[in-house]
Amino acid sequence: MKPGFSKYLSLEPYEFDQGDNGWRELDEKGKFLEAAQIIEQYIEENKEKLEEYYKENSELGSVMVFHAGQLYATAGPQYYKKAIPFLKDSFRGEDEGWNLYVKGTIAFLTQNAETLNKCLDSLREDDPKHIRVTVLDRLKRGLEQGITYQRAYDSK
Repeated sequence: MKPGFSKYLSLEPYEFDQGDNGWRELDEKGKFLEAAQIIEQYIEENKEKLEEYYKENSELGSVMVFHAGQLYATAGPQYYKKAIPFLKDSFRGEDEGWNLYVKGTIAFLTQNAETLNKCLDSLREDDPKHIRVTVLDRLKRGLEQGITYQRAYDSK
């Protein structure tokens, strides 16, 4: 365990994932790799807590896993391959909008412009003003420009 991680591992799942004292504290400081690693370690070391938490908040389970992948991607291109399994684990059964967003994110990381465009077009048809459309549009432009996930995600 990395020094300083123990304070995160003892948090309840909601506080760890959604609160200001969990992994988001590291994210706010630009420590994306550490934030991803702490989510990964939290998932490994808190399986029982998370099972109960997911029963009550099933969507939040996929979001926590997605955030691990997103943070690995944000840490830099050298972590894209590490990010992809987390992103794949965040798919949600019948939630087509979410799944298209995740698939589009993976398409960016694998430089698959065709899949990214299809995901974006499908999301745009359903709800053109949704934040997922905005993000995938940024990723599309980022892929065209050859910039990193973080730069594309944060672009305007």
